[in-house]
Amino acid sequence: MNKMLEHNHEPAPGLPQALPQDERVLWQGRAEFSSLARSTFHVRKLAIYFALLLGLRLTFKLGDGAGLASGLSGSAGLLVLAVVALGLLLLYAWLVARSTMYTITNRRVVIRSGVDVPVTMNLPFSRIEAADLRRHADGSGDLSIRLEAGSRASYVLLWPLVKPWRLFRVRPPRAHHRRPVYL
Repeated sequence: MNKMLEHNHEPAPGLPQALPQDERVLWQGRAEFSSLARSTFHVRKLAIYFALLLGLRLTFKLGDGAGLASGLSGSAGLLVLAVVALGLLLLYAWLVARSTMYTITNRRVVIRSGVDVPVTMNLPFSRIEAADLRRHADGSGDLSIRLEAGSRASYVLLWPLVKPWRLFRVRPPRAHHRRPVYL
């Protein structure tokens, strides 16, 4: 029995159609789950935030004269909320990483993304003004593309792979890859 997957229709992974004969793939990569969770969804910062809230709640409970057992049980609801929130963020980061693929050819950048509604965006080199790579200490990096003034990309369709707070001059993608890009 053939299993139908969401990208079975692609002639090549990450590409909506076969490449023309004069075009070739230079690099392909996927978003990396751990880097995406850490730098886009800020899971570590949120975990520290929840830990501080839990610590403050426990401190206030103990300061009000509650025993340690009572203070811990009074903080259990917040702990459950924190675990559920962080779990949902981690799940979404994993889904985004699983569904995202970047392809750089000798003519364009192709971004396939979308957890629920897969979208493929073609960015011809003629529309790209600049590309920047910011490396992180763990070996991953964010690849940011600046489009020429007249070109647009959809912030909503590319979220969370875009640079934050760039609503009118969208900078796709935040690649979060570990494999080096050689052009």
